[in-house]
Amino acid sequence: MKTTRPMRKTTVSVAGFTLIELMIVIAIIGILAAVAIPNFLKARDKSNYTRCLQSLSGVKTAMEMYISDNGNYDIMTKAGKENALGMYMIPGCTDPTGTAANCDVMARLGKNCNNVVVDVLASGFDYDVKGNALDRFSCPICVSPKGFEPQSYASCNATYAMTCP
Repeated sequence: MKTTRPMRKTTVSVAGFTLIELMIVIAIIGILAAVAIPNFLKARDKSNYTRCLQSLSGVKTAMEMYISDNGNYDIMTKAGKENALGMYMIPGCTDPTGTAANCDVMARLGKNCNNVVVDVLASGFDYDVKGNALDRFSCPICVSPKGFEPQSYASCNATYAMTCP
C-alpha cells in the first residue's frame, strides 16, 4: 500500500505597509518640510533684496555718468527726471530726455523695487536713491555716493527704519 503525503496549502501573503509605518513616513516628511520651507523663503527674500540693491546701484552709476557728462544734476529737478537716466542705463535708449518708449527707467526699476525715489540734496552735489525691495518685509534701501544701507539683508526686518549713509 502506497501512502501519500498530505498536500500543503500554499498561501499567498499580501505584503504592504501598516498604518503605523505610513504615519511615521508622513511625520518625517512633515518635519523636513517644516525645516526647509522657511529657509527657501529666506533665500527668496534675500535674492529680492539683492536684485533691488543692484537696480538702485545701476541708478547710482547712471547718476555718476550724468554728472560727468553734464557737470551738474540740473535735469534732476524736472518732472520725469529718472527717465533722463535711461540713456545711461538702458541699451538702445539714445533719447537724452528719456521720453522715448524704450527709455522708461521707472518701469524697469518697478520689476525689482517699489517706491523708487531719486532725490538731489540741497547741496546740489549729493543724492539719494531710495526704494523698497520686493521681499516679505518690503525692506527699505538707500543708495548714495557714500554707499548703501542696510549693509546686509540680515539687518533688515519689518521694523527697519531707512537711513542713508
